[in-house]
Amino acid sequence: MKLAGYSIIDNVKHFLEKAPEYYWEIIPATAKHEMAMQKFLLQNRVMVTPDGTKREFPPTVIEVALREIALVFGGTNIPEEEGKETKDGGDPVVRANEPVEMVEAVLMSFPTDLIDELWVAVTAANPEWGTCPKKVSSKV
Repeated sequence: MKLAGYSIIDNVKHFLEKAPEYYWEIIPATAKHEMAMQKFLLQNRVMVTPDGTKREFPPTVIEVALREIALVFGGTNIPEEEGKETKDGGDPVVRANEPVEMVEAVLMSFPTDLIDELWVAVTAANPEWGTCPKKVSSKV
């Protein structure tokens, strides 16, 4: 269903600033993505201290960034193995339609500068959705 005027209606390919031969595809955010994000934000992590005390912690900024980027992931041509480009038959670092947790696991291996860039791109592609500040890294 296409509802022009409500956020983006097509996928957006974000070409990486420092490696423009690679892209990260962003899908339009829907109510399904917002519901998943709200649940993620409201479910605190429980940690047990050495003395056995249980404490709840809200998600960190980087965890929020990773979840938002992963929820609207639509594909990439970043290769899984350096030198084995996807255009030449190599596998992408993560495939479209992978579980959100799998996309997050891949994102965790990326430099924080790239996470910053992707989070800004997600917000630009879905301007009425997300919580992106200027930077997620501590190098502000």
